[in-house]
Order: sequence, then structure tokens, then C-alpha cells
Amino acid sequence: MKVVNNGPQVHEVVVIKLDSAKTVDDFVKFGQTYQGKAPGETMGGIAGVRPGDTHYFDVDLTPGNYLLVCFVPDAKDGKPHLVHGMMQPFTIN
Repeated sequence: MKVVNNGPQVHEVVVIKLDSAKTVDDFVKFGQTYQGKAPGETMGGIAGVRPGDTHYFDVDLTPGNYLLVCFVPDAKDGKPHLVHGMMQPFTIN
């Protein structure tokens, strides 16, 4: 997977495979408190991607629903970037 940071802050990309019957909303709710069991499994990722950097990582994905997520705290308010919408759902058939 290729990761390019075109933003002004450091980011990361975490690949999450959502549990069966779990949704993006379930993950957002979890991401606000990190309480209880996560509604998905971490499959891999890369952290510390500085502005202007390009990185690559390998990840083996089986069929299912996934999210690309950034958990880095925002420089302005300290909330995880996930809360600011920095996630991308996708499906592998």
C-alpha cells in the first residue's frame, strides 16, 4: 500500500478489518473513548508519516469491510484525527 501525506500535520494509516455486522459508525463511537472491545482487527499500517513523505507497506487483505484510519492527535485540539473524519472505508470482495 502506498501512503502519501499531503497534509500539514504528521499522520498514520492503520488498516482495520471490521468485525462482521459492525459499521463505520461503530468504529467512530469506539474511537471517541477506546472503551470496550474494538469493533475490528488491526491488519497493519504505518505511523509517523510527516508532511510531504511517501511510504509503502505490505498488507494481506481477505474479503471483508475495512477502514483506513488515522489515530494521531490533532495539533489544534488534541482529538484523534479519526474524530475529524480521517478515515476511509473500503471493501474487498
